[in-house]
Amino acid sequence: MSQSFLDSNNQISILIPFNDPETKGCYSIIDTGDDIISSFKKLIKHPISSILDFLTSGLLWSFLYLIISLFINALFQAITDDYYIRWLSNHQEIPKSYTLPDIGSDLLPFIDIPYLPSYVLVGVLVITFLRFFFTPYRTIVLKRFCFLQGTIFILRSLSVFGTYLPSPVPCTTYNKQPLFIYAMKIFSGTRSCHDLMFCPHTAALFFCSMFWYHYIEKAPLINFKWCYKVSPSVNEYGYPLRFTIEKGVICIITAIASLLFVMCKRHYTFDIYIAAIISVLLFKLYHHYILHINTRMNWFNAFLRWFEDGSPDIPELGLQQVDHDN
Repeated sequence: MSQSFLDSNNQISILIPFNDPETKGCYSIIDTGDDIISSFKKLIKHPISSILDFLTSGLLWSFLYLIISLFINALFQAITDDYYIRWLSNHQEIPKSYTLPDIGSDLLPFIDIPYLPSYVLVGVLVITFLRFFFTPYRTIVLKRFCFLQGTIFILRSLSVFGTYLPSPVPCTTYNKQPLFIYAMKIFSGTRSCHDLMFCPHTAALFFCSMFWYHYIEKAPLINFKWCYKVSPSVNEYGYPLRFTIEKGVICIITAIASLLFVMCKRHYTFDIYIAAIISVLLFKLYHHYILHINTRMNWFNAFLRWFEDGSPDIPELGLQQVDHDN
């Protein structure tokens, strides 16, 4: 069933349900290979147009947006560390190893593996990428992830700059370098101490979980059409309608990974909690908003129409004249 809107010209604007790509199961691997081969053939035959298409694609610019926002986040981390060190030097009564009480750290055992959250996150990202790489949503999932994660880094930059928190584990930073150089070191992997509002690993983890939850039946590897006729998995606009065993497993894995993040004591419990809430709400907001980008003409919707060009789950807008005589 389509949604409709009546405008001042007595025309009904109808949101036409999206055209769900056909699911071919294991044959999708062959389709993916064919797409890659055809892309290389196009690059050889029409190199200029292929390069221009890539340079103006939403996928490229979403990746650049992620990189830029990641550096902005690193810059604010450097500013936060520098300010906190100067603040401690003016408050000698506060010990440098001071930490905030945290119920998660008190109740859960400590796992002394400094980069465990990064290892877990890399594994989740790789599995998520492989899951959707052999579906028509491979580039869509990738560019949306980059865009949403980049937005998380921008929001986080303002958060760590606004509230300075002591590290939950001993962490001392004596930075004598210019802020830009220190920011480049953080950008390349050096750990800062006081960027604790909120946890980007958790945000990325929950984004992956939400992509699985939202797309696992929109882009299934095996399409049980007889089952979907009895109990539809998604509505006509691609939103999931039911909770499945796979989704339950995803929720359990996400919860376990979140507990591991707390047990590593690189973030407070509320850092992880806030990151989870913000990432889920941002994901839901974006995926609801893009369903209506064709109904309003403004600069932001124009940007999203360019960014989401070719996405099969964006409803098209059709016009139908209203006859008042009938």
